[in-house]
Amino acid sequence: MIGHAKIPQEEITTMIAKSGQKNAYLQRLARGNPPVQDTAWMRREKDETDSDYAARARRKASGKEGTPKPVAWRPGNNCWGIVGLKGEPSKTTYIIRGAPEWWGPEAVKVFLKQNGYSSMQGVSPPRHRGQGWLFQAVQKEATESESHRVCLLGGMAIMI
Repeated sequence: MIGHAKIPQEEITTMIAKSGQKNAYLQRLARGNPPVQDTAWMRREKDETDSDYAARARRKASGKEGTPKPVAWRPGNNCWGIVGLKGEPSKTTYIIRGAPEWWGPEAVKVFLKQNGYSSMQGVSPPRHRGQGWLFQAVQKEATESESHRVCLLGGMAIMI
């Protein structure tokens, strides 16, 4: 069951710190909130039951390396997370436009690595004129406001 509760201002911090205890998962509404804390979303193991997955999240949040952390929940397959821990950077799908026609997958990977991308997967060439190279990767120094990057290579502008 998902619902809303009005909690007195002086009790909010204490209540959110207890998120995940006794199967109650608390999160502030978006309006007027402080910035969202990092959440390390945990991947479900192969053939892991729902109860085992939830128990693993509670164990990880128990705070063996310091103070206990709140447990977060979201709809979906990888739905348990630990609030206050930084998760693994996620891969994003990108398109490269303006790359030289003679480039192959290895040349694209070298170019991307030189421009701060790692864990590249699915590098696929354009299928027809006008389409760019597609790939998935983690960008090291990405910011939320960055929707694309332009890299210069020998006087050519290559847009990622």
